[in-house]
Amino acid sequence: MVGVLSNEHTATAAAQSVSHGEISQKSLIRLQLGLKWTLWKRSYRKNIGKLVGTIIGVVYGLGGLAALVALFLGTTLWAGEGETFPLIVRGLGALTVLAWFLIPVLAFGLDDTLDPRAFALFPRTARELQPGMFAAAGLSLPSLFTLVAVAIATGFELLWLILFGQGALWIVLAALVLIPANLAAFSLCLLLPRAWFAHSAGRASSRSGREVGGIFGFLLLFAAIYAFSIGAQKVGDIDVTLLREWLPRIVEILAWTPVGALFAVPMDLAEGRVLSAALRAVIGSVTIVLVWLWWRRSIDVSLTSALTGDASSGGAKVSPLVPRFVRPGPFGP
Repeated sequence: MVGVLSNEHTATAAAQSVSHGEISQKSLIRLQLGLKWTLWKRSYRKNIGKLVGTIIGVVYGLGGLAALVALFLGTTLWAGEGETFPLIVRGLGALTVLAWFLIPVLAFGLDDTLDPRAFALFPRTARELQPGMFAAAGLSLPSLFTLVAVAIATGFELLWLILFGQGALWIVLAALVLIPANLAAFSLCLLLPRAWFAHSAGRASSRSGREVGGIFGFLLLFAAIYAFSIGAQKVGDIDVTLLREWLPRIVEILAWTPVGALFAVPMDLAEGRVLSAALRAVIGSVTIVLVWLWWRRSIDVSLTSALTGDASSGGAKVSPLVPRFVRPGPFGP
């Protein structure tokens, strides 16, 4: 609510001894985590379809983790050479971050469990809500599976450093940077969809627009699945020589983008590419800061739209949570 108060309103609130309450930031984070956990558990009550879908998703997730372990074993211990593993790490890291952003963008109709608009009537700013919402973002199966995958990749990266490192100095530097860089990349995975959800919640969206967007997203998803199916059938016809020539170039380009920079930093240091590692660390850090600020701004807009009724549904205006006839003040519009 404070996000919609002007300086005059804030001064009026202070003059009338209106305070934010005594709850601390840590307590607020615990409350938001508990709220997310409660909402997640209740979403399965009398929802057999979601429960079955979750079980199937868990099975596929475990299968994906097993395939990831096999891939890393094949490119480290079983291969006897260390040239392919850095390429795999950079490529999979970039695709992981990209997927975390594209799936909520293309899957129209998805909403964040902790919708920022639900906190509009509480005297909390976006700055105060953000840490708890970010922590709560980790309470989901995709987040947990991604964290486990990052942990597996981190372990194999340490193994690769020991077996194929370019020197003691680079091995030590890469090992020191490895965990912070991978955790930063995982944080970016959580931030991107949160920022998009908040951005979408703060913008007017008609019912017909959501329906058209849902159809468009479904068609894109269907096209992607169909293309993957055709590609899987044509695996035997792929020109391996051409693939080996172009794949490193594509991965290198992705590693210079915000989605792939952070996962590439440890491998760059291990290979002695200090300048590349430093530049990519800067790219990743700036991306996290910008996404965090975008998310904060979007939360502010969501709080404002919920209170003033800026969002619309079809041709009907959504009523504001605070009536417009209320005189401007601490609890005014």
